[in-house]
Amino acid sequence: MTTPARASALSRAPGLAEVVRERHCVVLNLPRLEEQQSPYVFDGTSFAIWLLIDGTRSEAQIVDELAEAYEASRDQVAGDVEVFVTRLLELELVTLDPPNAGEDSAVS
Repeated sequence: MTTPARASALSRAPGLAEVVRERHCVVLNLPRLEEQQSPYVFDGTSFAIWLLIDGTRSEAQIVDELAEAYEASRDQVAGDVEVFVTRLLELELVTLDPPNAGEDSAVS
């Protein structure tokens, strides 16, 4: 189950170098290059999740889209997405945007 904080939109972290191909992508976290010297390769389910992390979707929305696309149980998809997103957050490859981050605020 998605935690309340993860109801916010997920975005890819700034400073990533990314090469996307038809069935996989390779991601390198440039700001953490000394710590994470190897690139991350996402394919299969991880690639499908990665493509949906675009700053507009919450974790729950990603789960819903994948469950529908793959005609899979939402519970099973939710567990897989939660594990992967947790790891991405630990690696600082994604960030949680505050609610309404995309809305313009009035400037006085």
